Amino acid sequence: MSRDDFFPPMAVQMIKVGEETGELAKMLNHVAVYYKGNVETFMKRFGTVFEPFMLIFMAGVIGVVVVSIFLPLFQLGQGGGNFGH
Repeated sequence: MSRDDFFPPMAVQMIKVGEETGELAKMLNHVAVYYKGNVETFMKRFGTVFEPFMLIFMAGVIGVVVVSIFLPLFQLGQGGGNFGH
């Protein structure tokens, strides 16, 4: 595991300590809890940052739909619609 760069050095070190002390299962549990906390923190932060961008995007989509519905109606009201003339 230490030769491969896939695993973080901290996880490799914790696993080594678990092997040396004979408490590998307990140490793997500690590693899992630690990285689960990291992932949860990252997802909370990502959601907090991503939410305003998603709201702006959805507002833009809704704005385009509203304009595409009402623009032809406004053109008809201004006499822009020629019905067979």
